[in-house]
Amino acid sequence: MNTKRKHSEDQRLTQILDVIFKFSAGELTARGTLADDDSTLDGVVAGINILGEELQARVAEAQQARQTLAESEALLRGVFDSVQDGVIVAEAQTRQHRMVNDAMCRMLGYSREELLTMSMEDMHPRKDLPYIAREFERIARVGSGIAMSLPIQRKDGSVFYADLNSGPTTINGVACLVGVFRDITERKQAEEKIRTLNQSLEEKVQQLLATQEQLDQHRGHLEQEVAQRTASLTEAQRIAHLGNWEWDITNDTLSWSDEIYRIFGLAPQQFDATYETFLNAVHPEDRQLVDDNVREALARQHRYSIEHRILQPDGTLRHVHEQAEVIRGKDGQAISMLGTVLDITGRKQAEQALHDSESRYRNLIETTLDWVWEVDENAAYTYVSPRVFAIIGYQPEELIGKTPFDLMTPEEAERVASLFSPLVASQQAIINLENTYIHKDGHPVVLETSGTPVTDIDGKFCGYRGIDRDITERKQTEQTVIDERNFSNTLIASQPDIFFVLDSAGRYIRWNDKVRDILGFSDALLAARNPLDAIHEADRPAVAQKIQEAFEEGAATIEARIITKMGVRDYVFSATSADTEKSKYLVGVGTDITERKQMETELRESELAYRTLAQNLPGMVYRVFVREGGRMQFYNEMSVQMTGYAVDELPTGTVCSIEPLILDEDRPGVEAEVRRAIAEKRAFMVEYRLKHKDGGIRWLEERGMPVYGTDDTPLYIDGVIVDVTEHKQDEIKLQMFRALLDNSIDAIEVLDPVTMRLLDVNETQCRKLGYSREEMLSMKITDIDAGFTADQMREIGALIQKNGEAQFETMQRRKDDTIFPVEVSTKLLELDKPYLLSIVRDITERKLAEAEVQKLQEQLREQAARDPLTGLFNRRYLDETIARELARAARNNQPVGIVMCDLDHFKLVNDTHGHLAGDEVLRVFAELLKKHARGSDIVCRFGGEEFVMFLPDMSPAVAYQRAEQLRTEIAAQRITLGAAVIQVTASFGVAVFPENGKTMDSLISAVDAAMYQAKEEGRNRVVVSSVCAADGSTPM
Repeated sequence: MNTKRKHSEDQRLTQILDVIFKFSAGELTARGTLADDDSTLDGVVAGINILGEELQARVAEAQQARQTLAESEALLRGVFDSVQDGVIVAEAQTRQHRMVNDAMCRMLGYSREELLTMSMEDMHPRKDLPYIAREFERIARVGSGIAMSLPIQRKDGSVFYADLNSGPTTINGVACLVGVFRDITERKQAEEKIRTLNQSLEEKVQQLLATQEQLDQHRGHLEQEVAQRTASLTEAQRIAHLGNWEWDITNDTLSWSDEIYRIFGLAPQQFDATYETFLNAVHPEDRQLVDDNVREALARQHRYSIEHRILQPDGTLRHVHEQAEVIRGKDGQAISMLGTVLDITGRKQAEQALHDSESRYRNLIETTLDWVWEVDENAAYTYVSPRVFAIIGYQPEELIGKTPFDLMTPEEAERVASLFSPLVASQQAIINLENTYIHKDGHPVVLETSGTPVTDIDGKFCGYRGIDRDITERKQTEQTVIDERNFSNTLIASQPDIFFVLDSAGRYIRWNDKVRDILGFSDALLAARNPLDAIHEADRPAVAQKIQEAFEEGAATIEARIITKMGVRDYVFSATSADTEKSKYLVGVGTDITERKQMETELRESELAYRTLAQNLPGMVYRVFVREGGRMQFYNEMSVQMTGYAVDELPTGTVCSIEPLILDEDRPGVEAEVRRAIAEKRAFMVEYRLKHKDGGIRWLEERGMPVYGTDDTPLYIDGVIVDVTEHKQDEIKLQMFRALLDNSIDAIEVLDPVTMRLLDVNETQCRKLGYSREEMLSMKITDIDAGFTADQMREIGALIQKNGEAQFETMQRRKDDTIFPVEVSTKLLELDKPYLLSIVRDITERKLAEAEVQKLQEQLREQAARDPLTGLFNRRYLDETIARELARAARNNQPVGIVMCDLDHFKLVNDTHGHLAGDEVLRVFAELLKKHARGSDIVCRFGGEEFVMFLPDMSPAVAYQRAEQLRTEIAAQRITLGAAVIQVTASFGVAVFPENGKTMDSLISAVDAAMYQAKEEGRNRVVVSSVCAADGSTPM
C-alpha cells in the first residue's frame, strides 16, 4: 500500500471514529439517526466494518512485530553466544545468574543449565568471597561499570585468573549486573616470570656493586705492586735477554722496553718507533716471514710465535724468538699488539755446533752398509743404527735391551756364546766372527761381527761397540758355486740334446754323450776334429759367422743342417759365451728339429688358411689352453675392438684372458656352463656382459667346443665370441616398449590398411575385449567395430590416406557381445610397408560423465529458472525470455498480452495463519495459473505474492477475459488447512504489446500501474492499462 493511499484511509478512519464516539456519547440517537438520516447510519455501519478490517490489519502488524522481535532476540542470542569472552548476566540483588554464553560454559566446565542454577559467589574460591562481595556491592552502589582481575574456580576445582569488566543494567525492570570475563592465566604466568626475573636481576646488581667495591680496593694494592714488579721485570729482562713491546696500530707507534733496544743494538733516540722502521731492522731474508705472520695474526688469529734474525747497525747478526698477541676493539678491529722479544743467539750457535757434530757422526753411521751397534756389559743392545732394519728387518728401538743371542736359534746362540765368552772375559776385540741371526720374517741372515771393548773414564768395562756385516749373499754364492759345479756335471750328462763347449779357437773341449752318438765319432776323434766339419756345406759359413758373433756379442742362435751317421738332420743351435780370467769359451746346445720343421711347414700352411678365415669372421676367434690356467690365444684383431685392450694389456699375472673383464654377477654362470660342457664333452653357448676399457658394458655371445687329448683330458677350447650388445639393447628396448604398450591405459592396435586385419594388439586391448592375443590376430577391425557401416569405414580409410591420420569416436564389441564407446586416434606409418597405428581409448566413463553433466546442467538451468515454492518460472527466466518473445511477436506482427496479479491482503494471511499457510495459498494460486495457461504461455512468480502471465498472440480482450476468469475462480476457492478455511481474492492488471509498450520495461511498468489501480479501486478486480506506447494517450 502506497503512502498517499494510506493517508487517505487514515483520514477516513478518523472521521468514522468521530461519528461512533458521538453516537456512543448520546449526541446522536439511533432512532433519530435512522429517522432523520438513513445515510448517516449507513455510513456508521460501513465505518464499523472498515474499522474492523483495519483493526484486524493492526493485529496482524502487531504479530509481525512480535515475530520480528523474536528474530532480533535470536540474532542477539547468536551474537551473545559467539563472543569469545565469557559473559554472565546476574540479578544485582540475589547475584543469581540469568544469562550465560557458550564461552563462559567452556571456560568454567559447566553446562548452561548448571550455571543458570548458580550465583556469582559460586564461581570463586571461598577465601576470596568477602573481597568479591564488596566489589559487587560497590558496582550496585555507584551505578557504573568497573574493571578488575579476580580468581575464578572451574567445575574441576582448578583456579585461574580472569579480567572482569562489569556494569549495571535493567532487564524487565529488574536491576542486573553484566560481567565480561577474559582468561588471563597466561598473562599472570608471564607477569610472575617477569617479577621473578626482576628480583633476580636486582640481586645480581647488588652483588655486582659489592664486587665493584672490592675491585676498587684491590686496584690500589695492585698499582703499588705493579710499580715494584716493573723494576724487577726490567732487571729480569736484562738478565734473560728478554724484552717486551707494544704497537699502537691506530697511530702506528711502537713502545720498546730497554732490553729490546739492547738486543737490536740501538739507543732510544736512534729508533723511529714505527712498524716499518722495525721491519728494516729484521734480516732481509726474514722480513717477509715476519710481515706475513703479523698480518695473519691481525686478519685471522689473536697471536703468533716465530723465530727470525735481525741485523744490528754494526752488521752483527742475532737470532730472536718473538711472540705477540692482538688486542681487538668492540667492533672486532685490531687496535694494538703486545709482544716479547727473546735473544736466542747463544742457543742458536750452540744448537748449530751440536747439529754439525751429530750430523757428521750420523752421516757416517747411516751411510755405511754395515750395522753399527753398542752393547752393555750384559751384551744387551744400548744403540743400534738404522741399517739394522735393512739387514734383519727390525727397527732400532725394537732391539734396545735385547741381546744378540735373542736373535739366534738356540743352537746358534749356544755356539756363538762359547766363542764370545772367552773374548769378553779377557776383554779382547771381536774380529770377523761369523754367526747366523733370524730375520724378523723368519729367514736366516749370516753376519760377520767385529767389535772392540768399551770402558769408562775409570777403565771399567762397559760393553762392546762394533759393526755387523751381512755376508749372507757371499755365503750363498760360495755354496752356489759348489752346487752348480755338481749340477752342471749332472746336467751335461743327462742333456737329451747336443751339448758342447768350444774354446776360443773353436775346438771341442767338452761334450756330452749325445754328440758322440749322433756324429758317430769317438772322444779322441771329436777332440781332434773341427766342429764345422759336421755342418752341411751350404750352412757352414753362416754357422762360422754365428760362432764368431757369439764370442763377440755374448750369444747367438742359428738353425743349420748337420751330417749325422743317420743322414742330414735339421738342428737349432744356441750358444752363449762364457768369460773366465784365463780364457773365453762358448757353451752351446743343439736340438734336433727335423720333425718339427716338417710339422711347422704343414702348420704354417694350415694356420695361414685358419687365420685368413679368422680375420674375416665378425667375432673374436680364440683358443683357451685349459692346462695353462685358462690362457687365451687370439687369432684375429677383434679382441681389441670388443674389449678396448691390446693383447699385451690383457694378461693378469702370467695368464692372458678376458675372464677378469666379465662382470662379477655373470662370471659364475659362465664358468659353470663351461665346466658342464667340458664334463659332458659338448659344445656350449653362453651370453654375458663384459666391461670395456672405456667403462662401457658390452654384451657378448660365446660359442666354444672343448678339445681333448689322448688321455681323454681337455687340452683347450676353441671358440668364437660375437658382440651382441646392439642386439641385446634392441631386445631390451623391445621388451621395455612391449611392456610399456601392454601396460598402457589405452588399447593399441596395428592394422594392415589394405585388408584391415589386426597385425598386433597390446594386452590392454585383449583385456578390454575379452579375447586372447592369438584370437585377435586372426580378426579384422570390422569384427570388433560396432559403430560404423561399411561405407563409413571406407570414408575413414580415405580420410586417413589423404591426411595420414584421423581421430574419431565409434563403438567396439566385446567377446561377450556387449559394446562400449571408444575414441580412436589413427596414424598411417610408412615402414617396410604401410601400417595403421591406432590408439583406442575407452570413453565409457567420460560419456557417462558427459551425460550426467548434461543432465545436471539441464536440472540446474531448470532450477535456476523455477521458483522453488510454486514451481512456476521465476523473474530471472522472465527477464531472459521476454525480450526474445517480444522480438518474435514484432517479426510476426502478433499481439502479446501481459497479466500481472497480486493476492489481496496476503500479509494478513501470513500474520493470521502463519507462513506455512501463506505458502500453501501461493501454491494453490500458482496451480490455478498453470491450469489456465497454454503451452506457449509463460507463467512466473514475479516476487512475493505478485505473479505475471506472458500470453503470446493474445488480444487485449482475450487477455482481459483470461484475467477475469482467474479472478473469479480464486475468489471462489476455499483453502482448508487443518481447522482453518482461507479465502483470498486477487487484483489483476492487463497490458498488451505493442499498444501499451514495446519493451519489457515499458510493458511491466504499464501492467504494474494497472494492477495498483485495481488495488486502489477496491481490490478483487481487473484493470486494463490505459497507457499508450507512442504518446501516452488512452488506447481504448
